[in-house]
Amino acid sequence: RDCVGYSVRFDDQTSRQTAIKYMTDGMLLREAMGDKLLLDYSVIILDEAHERTVHTDVLFGIVKGAQNQRSENKSLKKLKIIIMSATLDADQFSADRKSGS
Repeated sequence: RDCVGYSVRFDDQTSRQTAIKYMTDGMLLREAMGDKLLLDYSVIILDEAHERTVHTDVLFGIVKGAQNQRSENKSLKKLKIIIMSATLDADQFSADRKSGS
């Protein structure tokens, strides 16, 4: 059984049995284009949140939107989001998210 797999550009080492899937932000963006609610996932961990790039900023919005839509629909499993960073200022990050920047 493949418990852990990964997906990067041109290389997908996952199967239907994969329980944990590591991927780049670009790959998650690509998946979200085809599945806006990210229904294949129950937990998404976004690491290196302090590295503000266009991809990460767009991903935060997409993942939060999927979480909100799934929580409004009781027939869908809720999406948990974990945001990680070794050097992130959590208060500033929260303030930025609330103000939309």
